[in-house]
Amino acid sequence: MTSRSSDPQPPVSIANAVLIYGLLPIALLYLTSFVDWTNPVLQRAGVFVQQHYEHPIVPAVQTRNNGEPLEVKASSQYLSGEQSERLDKIKSIKNEEASKTKHENNEKVEQARNAAHNDRHHRRKEEKVKQRTPEAHDRHKNVQNDRLSVVKSLDGKINALGIDFQNDPEDFYKALAYADALRERDINVHDGGSIQAESIQTYHTAINLIKSKWYAMEEETRLLNQDGRRLDINQELYLPQKSKSIQGLLVGAYSNLAMQYYMANMFEQAVNMHDEALELEPNFMASLLYRADTLVILGKYDDAGAAYSRVLEIDQDSEIADVFSGISKVLVAKEDSFSGGWDKMVDLLGKLIPVNERKLKSILPADMASGTAQSKQQRQQAQIILMRNLKKMHLAMFSYHDHQSKDETLAWNHLSMAYKYKMATLPPFNAAQEDLKVDTIKKIFTHGFWPAGVGSDSKQPIFIIGFPRSGSTLLERVLDSHPLIAGTGEDSVFNGMLDQIRNALVNASTEGDPNAIQRVVQQYAKKVDTTTHSRYMEIQRNLNDQHFEDPVRFVDKMLTNVSNVGFIHMLYPHALILHVAREPMDTIFSAYKHEFPPGLLDYTCEFESLAKLYNQYRDLIEHWDKVLPGRVTHVKYEDMVHDMPRLAKSVIDSTGLDWDDDVLNFHKKKHAVNTLSTTQVRKGVYKDSLQSWKRYEHNLAPLREMIGTYAANTFQTTLDSYKKIRRD
Repeated sequence: MTSRSSDPQPPVSIANAVLIYGLLPIALLYLTSFVDWTNPVLQRAGVFVQQHYEHPIVPAVQTRNNGEPLEVKASSQYLSGEQSERLDKIKSIKNEEASKTKHENNEKVEQARNAAHNDRHHRRKEEKVKQRTPEAHDRHKNVQNDRLSVVKSLDGKINALGIDFQNDPEDFYKALAYADALRERDINVHDGGSIQAESIQTYHTAINLIKSKWYAMEEETRLLNQDGRRLDINQELYLPQKSKSIQGLLVGAYSNLAMQYYMANMFEQAVNMHDEALELEPNFMASLLYRADTLVILGKYDDAGAAYSRVLEIDQDSEIADVFSGISKVLVAKEDSFSGGWDKMVDLLGKLIPVNERKLKSILPADMASGTAQSKQQRQQAQIILMRNLKKMHLAMFSYHDHQSKDETLAWNHLSMAYKYKMATLPPFNAAQEDLKVDTIKKIFTHGFWPAGVGSDSKQPIFIIGFPRSGSTLLERVLDSHPLIAGTGEDSVFNGMLDQIRNALVNASTEGDPNAIQRVVQQYAKKVDTTTHSRYMEIQRNLNDQHFEDPVRFVDKMLTNVSNVGFIHMLYPHALILHVAREPMDTIFSAYKHEFPPGLLDYTCEFESLAKLYNQYRDLIEHWDKVLPGRVTHVKYEDMVHDMPRLAKSVIDSTGLDWDDDVLNFHKKKHAVNTLSTTQVRKGVYKDSLQSWKRYEHNLAPLREMIGTYAANTFQTTLDSYKKIRRD
């Protein structure tokens, strides 16, 4: 837990503050996803197997000359017969193309990176470096390396492939390469979807080009790759683009376009594109699975259940363990949506878990000691694949015992086993790094940091902050149900522009012009507002929604903005910041039992790191309440559950908008946003989750002790009009 010293700290200049702060304003959730974890992951996997199966593992990781880990696939020796045969069939084809493709791409990326970035960035750094304090310089440099190197690499790749495609716009291989690179950036750089429209458009262009070729071919030749071979399209998934058949290219393009629509929260379009892929190849596993996942978000549980059943029919060896995550979700939401119900899932997992455990145990010490370095790494990668599958299977069994059998002992056993497997595939939690982030924020943003009279008058953004699993999705859905308010989910335009904002503030603070900072703030506040609005309108046009009104408020639900309140206040001193707070133990137990996307929140599955993250969140909220009294408005989750009609009216009143009765029908609205809470919010307000941690109170006792006084220290709703209603 971080220090809570109340000693006043001297104000930090804006120039040094933004440099020290570096990239911390970028959502902490995604920072760790850019770190090279390959080596420690493989080592921890080996240790896990050694401890649990009494087989010593010797980690051996082969790297390229530049230090990057080799791309590896699971060794076919440790996979099913069908998968082993598939890998053997395609290995020779893949190897022929891989070296050439890698060389060409690396050369283009390097050229684009040098041309696009060196001159601009080096000049700026040379001009500003003398003005930094040594401490600011070091911290800025260290944090930059975590993210900007990845962003530069992706942008360099996009630039090179974009030029390549522009020079040859009829080449569908180049169109696909460019579209795939754009989608890769959207997956790894969360900036409000800055390149989503271009990626979608490029995929459509590539598809049209491929279809022109496809229609011109004889039907029997559409399934032949360039070597005249015919492979199952699921097998072609592993091949370089130029080794695939025309039909394989078209199926893959539709599937990737569907996933790009998914990233853009255009879920109906995503389903439609998966349907196009499945029209060409009914057994294409990627589209079958991801289509089902998308149907869950849309609340179409019967269709999703049928789709998951289809996956199980095709995947006889049940190698795609993700299907059980989906099945458990639809069973919780609507028990009759999956044929065979809980019993079928439990029966399957009762057979599969021991099989996968035996496979994991079968990777013997002699195997690990023999062969080339690459083959050793492949065997270690096979361990990781098996452990990740076992994690998902045990989580599905936890869901069964938690929701259906109500056997807390068995539920906890499965949850614990799932997380033992998960932690074995993660690098150690970097507590010191997280402490440094919080301490740096508190040292920078103190009384006197914010210049008087600086900030936009805009009230367009509404920021929701808090800890994961605290009720933020429910609050966003309430706001979104107002006709003049739109929820935009967790892909924040504001967060995506924080790098630019920080750099612009550095430049402005060194100009000597007292109005320079205000100009920067006004410029970027307007840019965030305009970009958010235009992207929302673009989505509505793609959805062909003829009934929506033009919103005047947009909800930014990037919860990790809890660390960015200082910058939010600088740009938007009049914007609403809502902190949704839930009973502490309910919050952290809900976070503990849910699996998050890869990143910092992976570590909520372990008590010590979860307690650290929760304590740091509470520490930051206390800090903002201290240095900006009343700036953050607290909304208690339990008040939403017990008193939604009155609390909802107070929330809308705080936005400055008139009340609309549709707000209370939030759970009926068709609008879908991809969050972990999607299925719960569709139920409306329900009380089942209140004090849910009590069922596992004995198991959670160590965690409760780790959060100390915070366990009993809850927030109260501070909405002005709600307080008046309560007094009445």
